[in-house]
Parts: sequence; structure tokens; C-alpha cells
Amino acid sequence: MWYVLYLFHYSIVFLPLFLIIMSQKGVFILAKIERWFVKRLCIIWLPIIIYMVIFSVFTDHSINHTFYNDWYAHTIFIMATIFGVIFSRMSGIWLYLESKRYLSLIIGIVSYFCLLIFFFLPNEIIPIDKELIWGLICLIVKWSWVCVVIGFSRRYLNFTNKILRYCNSVVYPYFILHQTVMIVVGYYVFNLCMSGVLAFFIIVLSTFAICYIVCELFIKKSSVHMFFFGLR
Repeated sequence: MWYVLYLFHYSIVFLPLFLIIMSQKGVFILAKIERWFVKRLCIIWLPIIIYMVIFSVFTDHSINHTFYNDWYAHTIFIMATIFGVIFSRMSGIWLYLESKRYLSLIIGIVSYFCLLIFFFLPNEIIPIDKELIWGLICLIVKWSWVCVVIGFSRRYLNFTNKILRYCNSVVYPYFILHQTVMIVVGYYVFNLCMSGVLAFFIIVLSTFAICYIVCELFIKKSSVHMFFFGLR
């Protein structure tokens, strides 16, 4: 559950930023930033540039999830947190990503194939730092597909209904529970030596079912449990 620990501390540290964003002055500043972001494809290439700067500053690029000695990871995750906080308040960003969804899709597909080619190339024929290029291509893949998901979702999934409202209300408890549940279920399923496809569907369906039962019969029955699992 390392990510919950990280997000909890980031939320505390950036509480002043949240308060500024909610203020009238913050809205004005975000509007100016938003206008700059939607120019010259900044929203697509700027995170990549920032990542390259971070990558060049650190000599150790390992991520160990220990929190107290994970500075490279903290820098990357904090960057993502800040982007997420400010973008959530910029409606123009979402519209822009919707308009550029096919461009993001092309970048995502091309970069992924470049990643595959780079992975299978022998090290001796690569004249440059493989770790640097691998990290750059990975980031392009990740960020472009984030833009793809947001863009196409904004275009085709911009509606709500009873099912979506329920899913939106319980997404955080499921997020907290799913990894532990999945590992426990997977441990017993793999010992049954069944086919990979069947094991996959059993693990997925069981994970959702157990998360649903725990959420409805345990978490929602106590205001204390709801508070710690992020429910109102």
C-alpha cells in the first residue's frame, strides 16, 4: 500500500497549494497557466521535458517504495500529483486533450513500437545511454496514453448514470483493497495449476466480488471505516 502512504503525505504538504487553487486569485492564475498550456502542444511535450530534467539531476533512478529514501520516486510522483491537481481545475485542458486525442493515439502507438524495438536491440549496437533513452521512451508511452484515455473518455464517456455514480463513489475503497485481495486470491488460484486464461478471469472476478462485499458489508457500515477508506 505504498502509494496510499505517499499520497497521504503529498496531500498534507500541498494543502496550501489546494487552498490557493480554490481562491479567487488561484482561479485567475490557473486561467493564465491554462492558456499557455494549450498553445504549441505544451500539454503533450512539457511533462516529458520536466521528466528529462529530473532524470538528468539524479544519478540513481531506482524506485524502492521505502518513502524515507526514495527521492527520485518522490520527485516523479510529486510532479504527477501537481499536474493532476492543477489540470483537474482546468476545463480547457480536457477539451484540448479531446481535440488532440488522435494525435495522442498516434504518438502512443509509435512510441510503444519504438519501445519494443529498443527492447530487442542488442546493447552493443546502441551508442548512447540505454537507460536514458529507455526512460524517455517509457515516459512518452505513459503520458501519451494518459492523454489518449482522457481525450477519448471526454469525447465518448462524458455522461453519467446510476452505475457510474456508484462506481465513482467506491473507487477509492476498491483502489485500496484490490491489490491485497488480488494477491491472496492469486496465491490460491495459482496453486490449482489451471490454465492462464481461466486463472486470469477467476482472479479478476473474485477480486471485484470480494471488494464489493467488503465495501458494502463492512466499510459502509461504519462512519469510521468510511472515513479511513475515503468515503463521505
